[in-house]
Amino acid sequence: MKIGPGIATFAALLVCIPLLSCASLSRGASDEDLVRGTVEQFCQGFNEKNANLVEEVLSDDFYGMRNSTKDQLVENLPRMFERLDDLEMDASEAQIEVDGSSATASPVRLQSSAFGVDLAIGLVKEGKQWLITGAERAD
Repeated sequence: MKIGPGIATFAALLVCIPLLSCASLSRGASDEDLVRGTVEQFCQGFNEKNANLVEEVLSDDFYGMRNSTKDQLVENLPRMFERLDDLEMDASEAQIEVDGSSATASPVRLQSSAFGVDLAIGLVKEGKQWLITGAERAD
């Protein structure tokens, strides 16, 4: 049986259309997804007591609740992890709001047996990466 040019073209379209539609849908993660990934890495660093993971997602312009800088926070993390061995951070309830090159994730729960606080995490897009610029008590 000989296949005519019309059938061959139709068969090629049947194969190509799904591939083309998948390619257009997979343009990469949205900014909201990237922000959530950054916040989840921040939480993972706290939960695993890994200061390096935390530091990787902090902007050089980071400020903390007590006006601490990035360097001060990174320096104090090992002591904090040692003193508060049950310290946990959870962003499962966080709502992500992206506004251009800035974003907020809130509430992010930071707790231990000694305390608990809901945080609002501020982020900024630096190049293609979202980095944390600050943390303050959520309203």
